[in-house]
Amino acid sequence: MSKEKQILQLLRDGHSQRRIADMLSVSRNTVAKTAKAAMAHPVAAETIDDMDEQELYRILFPESVHIPVLVM
Repeated sequence: MSKEKQILQLLRDGHSQRRIADMLSVSRNTVAKTAKAAMAHPVAAETIDDMDEQELYRILFPESVHIPVLVM
């Protein structure tokens, strides 16, 4: 399970961002970034459980998915 999916589930369960960061061994910035993305791009809790990690990431962070890459 991806960190983003775990973070969203723990936020939904009412855990604080600091607690989630400790539980998952990720930075508080990672938790805050994911929480902010979830507020900007809301996804229903039931839908999150059925999504794969890549699909969830594309919904939460659409701006990073569309970054053009220069090939030389």
